Amino acid sequence: MEELFSREDIEKFGFLYESDSTKCRMYNTSLHFDCNYYKDGKWTNQTSPEITDEWKQYASDWIKQRMAGFGIQWKYLNSVFVMPISPLQGQGVMCRRVYVKGH
Repeated sequence: MEELFSREDIEKFGFLYESDSTKCRMYNTSLHFDCNYYKDGKWTNQTSPEITDEWKQYASDWIKQRMAGFGIQWKYLNSVFVMPISPLQGQGVMCRRVYVKGH
């Protein structure tokens, strides 16, 4: 996992930090993070956002809105992250989404 928020970020953006990850569930926020282009098992180009405070604020707002839209009212977060990926054979693009762990 590639962590996007620190504990301080989680608390700064209005959540409580949950240190016990066993209490947490994972949720795909559907927030687009990056696109990774590949050919023959190798990355040919990758687009990733600069992780600034503005981006983190946007991500935090998105997470709150997206979760509320599904009736999820998590107050506690353990992690905000993206999953690692590996290029496939052939040619194409693989995009990653932001995930959260919390309750």
